[in-house]
Amino acid sequence: HEDRIRHLTGIASSLKTTIVQFKTRIADRSVSIPFDYITKAVAPRYPVDRNGITIDLTAITVPESDFLTVAQREISKKLSEAFDPASTLCSFPAVGGSLGSLTTDMGPEYSDIRIAGSDTAQPLSLNKRLRIIKQFLLRGNDRFLDCGCGAGDYVFALVEQFGLDAYGIEYEAKKVEQGNANSKHGRRVLQGDLQTLDLRSNDWDYAMLNEVLEHVPDEAVALREVHRILKPEGLLFIFSPNRWFPFEAHGVHWKRSGRSVPHWFPFIPYIPLGLGNRFFKYWARNYWQQELRKLATSAGFRIVEAAFIWPTFEGISGRQPRAFAPVRPLLRKVADTLEFLPFVTRFGVSQVLVCRKVGSADPGVVPTT
Repeated sequence: HEDRIRHLTGIASSLKTTIVQFKTRIADRSVSIPFDYITKAVAPRYPVDRNGITIDLTAITVPESDFLTVAQREISKKLSEAFDPASTLCSFPAVGGSLGSLTTDMGPEYSDIRIAGSDTAQPLSLNKRLRIIKQFLLRGNDRFLDCGCGAGDYVFALVEQFGLDAYGIEYEAKKVEQGNANSKHGRRVLQGDLQTLDLRSNDWDYAMLNEVLEHVPDEAVALREVHRILKPEGLLFIFSPNRWFPFEAHGVHWKRSGRSVPHWFPFIPYIPLGLGNRFFKYWARNYWQQELRKLATSAGFRIVEAAFIWPTFEGISGRQPRAFAPVRPLLRKVADTLEFLPFVTRFGVSQVLVCRKVGSADPGVVPTT
């Protein structure tokens, strides 16, 4: 048994995967095997009986386990590569007869997503999003965390307009420095990684992912972390790209030449991802509405409200055609009208989910912060 434990621990280390616990019963004791980093979805803990259990996307049979927390996507890919690159079936070494096999049944995915993003804090866009948030605020002084806050424009607006005790987490050191240098509210922009938040569990009333989730290498892990730090019944506001919008706002590149595809080139989001991956290099995800809903509910949230936002034509991407400049006021009026028309609204540039943390408090990871 000890040799098998060491063997599994070696596999975990070589895969370099984020803290996912894998507990199996060996004799009369449980053994935890940590994985350092995971780049895709992490399943919550599922009770497992002697008949085993099958988990979404990745079939895992554990006949005699106590409980199980596993990565649903990239971990299966990495394990397949580690055992047999040509096969979609990989088997763990048996541990006391309690561990079965793991098979992969993956649909097409975005690959090589790296932390990136630009600020959306242009005046019209900022105020439109704040109006949505305001509808769900209960009182001032509540704690609000802007996850992926850039230089903190939304953080400071939440403090000034709504009296919230707002802070932001930002990955890029330069933006953190910029936000804290310009703030009259003290150091409210903290540096951190949304996939491993160094914050107390069950400590925040609200959180926001504002055009951020699509840039996180492991969006499911980030959602689980946000769920962890929110208080029970806390609210999460998600603003993310809408794949019904006929233009790829983040842009894509041709794989072969590396040249960028013009932003005004239509219908790229409608191309099935399996086909698109053959020709394009995506640097950010784009979500169908049901896809984003499933990510949120899988992380333990209940959807309170869903909506769409139409563009404000403020050149947030920096690639807006110059021809738009003279007609921007007209385009804004048209967009503001279409945003509230039934069915047509779903073609907006972004989708909005208001999500509530379901259930009791998460078991605490007490951090240094």
